[in-house]
Amino acid sequence: MEIKDIKVFDAEDSLSKALHAILGGEPIVAVTKDNKYVGCIDDRHAIVNTKDASKIKLENVMAKPPRLRDGISIEELLRLFSIEHFKALPVLDSKDKPIGYVSRVEVVEELLKAGLVPRTLVASVMDTPPYVISASETFKKAKKLMKELSTHRLITVDNGRLTGVVSTYDLAMFVEKPRARQKSQLISEVKRPEEKAIKDFLREPLVVVKESDMLPDALSKMAHKDVSYAVVVDEKGVKPLGLLDAKKVFSLSLKLLSPEPEVIISHMPDDEGWAYDDIKRLLLEALSKTSKMFDVGHIHVTIKEGKSVYKVDVSVEIDSRVHHFHGEDYELLMAVREVADNIKRVLTKLKDKLKHRKADIAEMEGPEE
Repeated sequence: MEIKDIKVFDAEDSLSKALHAILGGEPIVAVTKDNKYVGCIDDRHAIVNTKDASKIKLENVMAKPPRLRDGISIEELLRLFSIEHFKALPVLDSKDKPIGYVSRVEVVEELLKAGLVPRTLVASVMDTPPYVISASETFKKAKKLMKELSTHRLITVDNGRLTGVVSTYDLAMFVEKPRARQKSQLISEVKRPEEKAIKDFLREPLVVVKESDMLPDALSKMAHKDVSYAVVVDEKGVKPLGLLDAKKVFSLSLKLLSPEPEVIISHMPDDEGWAYDDIKRLLLEALSKTSKMFDVGHIHVTIKEGKSVYKVDVSVEIDSRVHHFHGEDYELLMAVREVADNIKRVLTKLKDKLKHRKADIAEMEGPEE
């Protein structure tokens, strides 16, 4: 798998230095202290509400996502990239020195090479409904609509013609075009940014696929354009029907590789990315002793970081019925342990009921002749 070069900054460096690289097209940059990796900066940091990023040290705002090692399995890659938000993850050597990064696009390419993309139609995988906005609408209107619809992307059109996709990241930065060259700017540096038209800051190339396209073919188009999503249109190639997101494909491919239930974590705090494996282990261990007795589906975890406590909500399908669990604590893993204990208690009750049911059936059937 291709590992791309990563730019490295010191923890004492200013945020403005790292953002200059991000605005230049880098999906992620590494932050080190004493030559060892300590965190990263990505395009979400352009949203930082400050007028002077040069006065903010990287160590005070960096994220701490899961880290990769050279030679990591495709299965583990799929699991890690299922964590929300991150477009790319850093790759470290044995001495915790950053040697590069892997993005969602590289994972897509690896899936295609390994033949792990399901042979299914795009229509069966795409996210619907499509949320559309005119490219002539303002920055302010796009921001308001995203909030109302609880979405991170809007499909843009101009006189009925598809022009691109605007994301929450585009609300933090965009491209202005002076006479001689292009110049990237933080949105805080632009006068009256909310009155700018959306078409002025569309950044990524538009990839369009049809609902009847096969999924591997659609992903090949996305990888060729170096993007992790595409707009899905009807057979005439005109009407937008939805969005195809690589993250959803990762979940499908993971099912082909792993028979155990998938742990899907939403809203993982940036600073707690290291805890992903422990969260997964605690929840799977809670289900392991009774897994052969019940049909267990995927485990969906939602984490909310409050001012003083972590709130963890977990839903899991057991024998076609969805069960909900909740835990709270000052420490994230302690909240997860509370959920795991609740899962064990419920499974014990279900196990006892199942035993009694089997005993009743056996009694009704009578002794074997």
